[in-house]
Amino acid sequence: MKTTGFHHFVPRFYLEAFLDPLSLGKKNFEPYLWVVDVRSQKIRKKSPQNIAGQKGFYDMQATLHRPDGTFEKLYSQIEGPATPIIRKLLDGNIVLTDDEKKSFLRFICFQKTRGQNIRQEMTKILQDDDTYRSKRHSHSQMLDKLKRRTNYPEILEGFIERVETDIMIRRGVEEGKDYFDKISSATLSMKWTFLLSMSDADGFITSDNPVGFHGVNDELEEVQLPISPKCLLLINNNDRFADGLFPVDKTFVEGANRVHLKRVYQHVFCFSREQSEWVIRQAQSK
Repeated sequence: MKTTGFHHFVPRFYLEAFLDPLSLGKKNFEPYLWVVDVRSQKIRKKSPQNIAGQKGFYDMQATLHRPDGTFEKLYSQIEGPATPIIRKLLDGNIVLTDDEKKSFLRFICFQKTRGQNIRQEMTKILQDDDTYRSKRHSHSQMLDKLKRRTNYPEILEGFIERVETDIMIRRGVEEGKDYFDKISSATLSMKWTFLLSMSDADGFITSDNPVGFHGVNDELEEVQLPISPKCLLLINNNDRFADGLFPVDKTFVEGANRVHLKRVYQHVFCFSREQSEWVIRQAQSK
């Protein structure tokens, strides 16, 4: 089955903020970050170009042989307004207008629904959906009939599989819209705190599931997103924090990273070898 290319489910421009500083500025050398596979507990150096993605992950099948990349284009449109905001924050300018906050919230919500974890969740939901099960049974019956009439059953199998994938992608986009509608009004009135790590040796991790939503009884109380190893965006109404910059020490950073590790699907992205080894120790202690 042809695909439109390698699709990131965590944007490359976002991951570039977590590059190892020792890999920067070298001639004829591609900068890298450290990738920890929490399942195999292996560590690798990789370019952001080659991680947090999969070939054809967002392909929608326009015809039997030609994927059209519809949803990759959609996510690119959402990333577009978020890119200058990320760069603005990385430059130390943390004052965001309401329009910038809305654009960034849209990026956060869709990021929460675009990775491997949501694809897995959608698969489970669809498997429990009576309508979907009925359609899948019909597809299976149709496939069996067509197999007996064609010399190319693998093409038909690929087509049926792509239809099912398309349904899951559409559900993911719907989830993203629902997330945004649900949290936009609440979070715009919350405090936007940028936690600043005061340690050069210790920083915030990120992962294949970088956004954290926390709440009780379906009531959203907090949103977390690492911006860089030095900065974590925290949106909540906790009296401990105020709008703007809030310096935190090594103990706080490690605590935030442990919370992040609980939502990782498979891969953690670190800015140093030492930090990736810390992640391995945390995985081994579970």
